[in-house]
Amino acid sequence: MTGIKIIPVVLIGLALLFLSGCWSNLELENRAFVSALGIDKSGDKLRVTAQLLVPSLLGGGQNRAMGTDPNKKNPVFIVETEARTLSEAVDLLSKESGRRLFFPFLQIIVVGEDLARYSILPVTEWVQRDRELRLKTLLGVAVGEAGEVIKAPGAGLERVPGYFLGSSTETANNFCSRVVEGNFLKFIKDLSSRSRDPVALRLATAEVSDQKQARISGSAVFDGYRLAGWLNDRETRGYLWITGDIQRGIISATLPHGESIAFEIRGSDTEIKTGFVDGEPVVDINIVMKSAVNEVHNPVVSLASPRDLDRLEPLVERQVAGEVHAALEKARRLNTDIFGFGEIIHRQHPAEWRRIAGYWDEIFPLLPVQVQVKATIRRTGQIGSPVRPGKPE
Repeated sequence: MTGIKIIPVVLIGLALLFLSGCWSNLELENRAFVSALGIDKSGDKLRVTAQLLVPSLLGGGQNRAMGTDPNKKNPVFIVETEARTLSEAVDLLSKESGRRLFFPFLQIIVVGEDLARYSILPVTEWVQRDRELRLKTLLGVAVGEAGEVIKAPGAGLERVPGYFLGSSTETANNFCSRVVEGNFLKFIKDLSSRSRDPVALRLATAEVSDQKQARISGSAVFDGYRLAGWLNDRETRGYLWITGDIQRGIISATLPHGESIAFEIRGSDTEIKTGFVDGEPVVDINIVMKSAVNEVHNPVVSLASPRDLDRLEPLVERQVAGEVHAALEKARRLNTDIFGFGEIIHRQHPAEWRRIAGYWDEIFPLLPVQVQVKATIRRTGQIGSPVRPGKPE
């Protein structure tokens, strides 16, 4: 749910304060609404940083809801505490804020890099057991400390930084195909698999319009409960091609004479087949995609006929294959089967999988993978060939 949609929901919830009744035997007026949570390792304790909503600063029309009011105040309050367990830390946060924490509007939980490399177990354990937490909540890993991400005041077009992270993730997933699904439900499902390693969102802070802002960039790769490394944006999209999770997006390529050309992804389908050669597993990845010409930086390029478009298709295919190979190479270096190749072999060749399952960590880094990409271009936007100058240059 994007920030612009969720703020009215929060306001409706606050309106219930004037009605009789209660929530879990505690009046809503005694609750603190949490929009984002950061968890760091601090010695033998956990440091928890909470981003709490200030309801009185959330109203005021569309400009304020979208974060475009020049006189706006940051409608969040930051509280922080340390404890041996997350449950204890949340209780202490209630003491610091003066209200019991309320999680239905929680957008994201961010784990600090040190804790992620040590073990993310305390986080997944707490999220699964607490009845107020949703498994659809986003899971991110900070480059550095999670507390710094939560404290960053920048919120883009949103009023609340936590909502900005939620809406930007949704947008990047649906329209750019550059971030992973990134919620606890998917993470825990992959974590419980015998052969698939989980992936989360990667977050860092940057200076935007003279203030620090948290941004999602790439992915965090796990080996079990521990952070193994990172995927950059290109490797992340390669991962999405392999897993079949590409929605929309733009592919930029280079024409034969060095000019740039852009293609819009209009749909794709990925098929993964596995087999055995001389007793060793092999993987074939076949990607079929549709695209359209979106921008051409050479006015003499002809797009007048289907044959002209056919000649451009290898440009798209090479770019997609390059992204796929980049993701494969990084996963091999980290020795993490984030693609679920082991699961597919198990499903397609159960008897052979039983023979190699115990050695999968040794087999995966050397696993032969063939990549085939077939691109189809049939649209060129609102014009065909680029407009050429009437006067000779």
